[in-house]
Amino acid sequence: MTTELKKLFFPTYLHPEYPGGKKEFYTYLADTFKAPTNIKGQVIISFFVETDGTLNDFKIIKSINKEIDLAVIKVLVNALRWTPGQIDGVITRAKYTLPLTFQ
Repeated sequence: MTTELKKLFFPTYLHPEYPGGKKEFYTYLADTFKAPTNIKGQVIISFFVETDGTLNDFKIIKSINKEIDLAVIKVLVNALRWTPGQIDGVITRAKYTLPLTFQ
């Protein structure tokens, strides 16, 4: 099988990543987002990591309430730029879905 056919059938994906990885991202969220102590539930949000690493096109999939949803978006907008995703070495816009659970 030629290299081009391998790429066609088996593309190589690199998912977008926060600088330092998931652990650093969750540390950033914990340090930055201060939810009221009486909030319990889950927010699921999707967004795109653009080719320049910025986050865009936020969509709330599951909500606790509008105030928490907007606070989550604000924290994400103010985050460091991500390393964008790649397909076969080509930087590409990638969708990311993030579940956040509050207990």
